[in-house]
Amino acid sequence: MKTNKKTYIIWFVVLIVPPILVRIGVMSGNILLSEELSQLLTIITKIGLIALTIWYALKLKMKTAVSWGLGLSTLVPFMPWVSLIILLNSKVKMDDKEK
Repeated sequence: MKTNKKTYIIWFVVLIVPPILVRIGVMSGNILLSEELSQLLTIITKIGLIALTIWYALKLKMKTAVSWGLGLSTLVPFMPWVSLIILLNSKVKMDDKEK
């Protein structure tokens, strides 16, 4: 389960940090970005966060409805951070084989 957690954290950082850096660059005037490209990057990031959150929640053996709800909630601002906290603090259910 540790590898899944590490994978989740790495992909979360990969999906969250670049949009933050692009915004800082655009606001400082160092990067020129068209509106269409900005929208495309946002869509790609949102889809990636939804898929990543659902995948990791299912790996934690959460119910399917909860996993999808948590994944789709990442569309709301600041919810990716809330879902990160929820998923990293959730207790993992261990199967009989893993005990």
